[in-house]
Amino acid sequence: MSHFIETVSQAICEYKKILKRKLPQQSYSKKLRELGIKRTQLKRLDETGIFQVAHKVLGELEETYTNTAYPSLYSGVHEFVGHFKNIISNHKIENDKVINTTQKASAAIIETAQILALSKSKFTKDHIDKLEYCIDGIIQYGTCTQIRMVFNAIQKRGLEKVDACTSLLEKLETHLDNIPEEENLEAIDNR
Repeated sequence: MSHFIETVSQAICEYKKILKRKLPQQSYSKKLRELGIKRTQLKRLDETGIFQVAHKVLGELEETYTNTAYPSLYSGVHEFVGHFKNIISNHKIENDKVINTTQKASAAIIETAQILALSKSKFTKDHIDKLEYCIDGIIQYGTCTQIRMVFNAIQKRGLEKVDACTSLLEKLETHLDNIPEEENLEAIDNR
């Protein structure tokens, strides 16, 4: 069982406990079936199915949380909704697999740092290609802070390598220019 399935399954179990405390038995069973979170339903799902169910549960949680018909549901649910959102926001479906975007960006950053640490004499066309691949991954999965950090590292170490780093800097800079101002300011403040 993948870490994602384990984490989401635990969160769904917690949500089921909340529902069980708050709803009559008939309503509880009906809600589980509607959301597709009965044990038998969940066992049949793969990662992408669990991801889709998790989105459905999150939508239900957010809708119920703002619904005044369940005022006693508020105790601790706000934190739980935040936790659930965090799980979902750090994952994405790609090629029929659920990936952890934070891990993907971190791996690309580490590989970029390793390539930039190579001496100029060992820096080859293959390294440039790999660096371009890593930059694409960082742009796709990384945060504004991570992108800015890589931009600064290439600016500092990359220009001494080859002119190809200039195009990578331009690519990163173009992406940074397209990030909303609030995110950019937040990234600058976090340096």
